[in-house]
Amino acid sequence: MENPLKKTGKVLSLTAGMVLASAFVAPSASAAAFAYHGYDVAYTSYYDRGLVACDKEKDGNYVYAEGRYWHPSNQVMVLRVDDGEDEHCDNDYITYPIYQIRICESRVGCSPWRQVS
Repeated sequence: MENPLKKTGKVLSLTAGMVLASAFVAPSASAAAFAYHGYDVAYTSYYDRGLVACDKEKDGNYVYAEGRYWHPSNQVMVLRVDDGEDEHCDNDYITYPIYQIRICESRVGCSPWRQVS
């Protein structure tokens, strides 16, 4: 008959190893922030350094996304991504993290600025 302590010891060492390994897991990518104007949407990607604009309405209005970010010269800059009137999303990337986004539609207006986490 096998010693029950041997099984317990294996389970304990396996559990301790799993706990130790989980302490060193790399952090995951930040969650995307979203801004909506009707069905049109803007969102961040690539660790908040990417901005995506999606025209989801077939209404003939032109759509673009704007993202605010801090430039090292202590200036607030705005990245603009134009989507036009097609059904595909367009995107762009910058070096600095975006801290606010909004989606705008020609002849209709813009969503409120949304804070990026």
